[in-house]
Amino acid sequence: MRRRLYFMLPDVDVACQVEDEMLLARIPESNMYFLSRRGMDMRTLPTASFLQKTDFIHSLVVGAAAGAATGLVMGGILYMYPEFYESLGSPLIAIIAIVGTMFGMWASSMIGISTPNTQLRRYQKEMEEGHVLLMVDVPNLRVDEISAMVSKHHPDAVYHGIDARIPAFP
Repeated sequence: MRRRLYFMLPDVDVACQVEDEMLLARIPESNMYFLSRRGMDMRTLPTASFLQKTDFIHSLVVGAAAGAATGLVMGGILYMYPEFYESLGSPLIAIIAIVGTMFGMWASSMIGISTPNTQLRRYQKEMEEGHVLLMVDVPNLRVDEISAMVSKHHPDAVYHGIDARIPAFP
């Protein structure tokens, strides 16, 4: 199991130093995500993907739930009318629930792609001032070690805690 640690770093130079230290500590580059204000030169730092920057995943889940619920209600309503029930057969409710789920996921994901990640909103002001946000995924057993390492080597880096709900893929 992994945990996502958040650090606010003062500038890109410090971010590059922290990246090197993470690599020396055997944290793969694929587990580090740097984010700053739009247009800032991040050099060769691994930047956050659109899945980390946007509310895509959250919107997808909410849309699936809302679409499934709407599909179940619509299927239940159509089930009461014999002309629909006889023509579509017994899987009517399941078919409409699946279609509703797919439509809900599609519609809400279109909104989520254009919406900034709500979990990162609290860091926006500091990033606009030129700071760099580091999100790093580390194994449970190394959380204390990595946070202590960054705090010891870079006292100007601000540790913002742990997010235990990181997705398995990005």
